[in-house]
Amino acid sequence: SLTTGGTQTKVNAGRARAIGFETNAAYSVSVWMLSLGYNYLDAKNESTNEPLRLSPQHQLTASVAQQLGPVVVELRDTYWSEFHDRDPITSALVALPSWNTVDLEFRTLGLTDWEFKGGVLNVFDRPRELTIGYPEPQRRVFASALKYF
Repeated sequence: SLTTGGTQTKVNAGRARAIGFETNAAYSVSVWMLSLGYNYLDAKNESTNEPLRLSPQHQLTASVAQQLGPVVVELRDTYWSEFHDRDPITSALVALPSWNTVDLEFRTLGLTDWEFKGGVLNVFDRPRELTIGYPEPQRRVFASALKYF
């Protein structure tokens, strides 16, 4: 709502619902594992019957992993579609473009009580518009070491 002096105040009111499902299939042969997954989410504002802001309706993930001794290397492609956001000027609900990312990760298996993980998320640094008007490349490099007691 708009108050005097041009200050905008957000009000959290209304009802929402989310209905969805997730399905995955995987196939292993020797040191290779192939997987395919699909998520569907129908999230709506019950007051206006509009899609919820920034809630993707579809996610499709395909991955291939190979075990190289005690290390698993995984290449994963994830596709997201049907996002919406509100235009800050008109308040109209706007569909954001679909996007996909390719991720490369590694993790260790069975190294006593240590586990190492690392990789590059969004290898090709493709822009993702997560909020209207802000497409940003979002490559991330990460590494972690865990010790189990």
